[in-house]
Amino acid sequence: MKLFILNLFVFLSTNAFARSIKPSLDRIGTELYQVAAGIGVISLMVASIYLMSGKNDAGEKITKNFVGLFLCATSVSIVGFFMALR
Repeated sequence: MKLFILNLFVFLSTNAFARSIKPSLDRIGTELYQVAAGIGVISLMVASIYLMSGKNDAGEKITKNFVGLFLCATSVSIVGFFMALR
């Protein structure tokens, strides 16, 4: 637990003196988008390897992966839409 708190302070120390939390959250959101897109592409490669090797559930994995990548790519628009409804 102490190691987690120490890592939290080290990695989040650059945004400690921000004037508001919104720029910090925007920055975290863009970084999370990049990480999610990278993980999605890697999992798409793994699913295509399953497809080439002839696994039975390869089609399901690829479909779920494309849906996840689509949601990642359109997440900014989806959040903007719901914010406009407020």
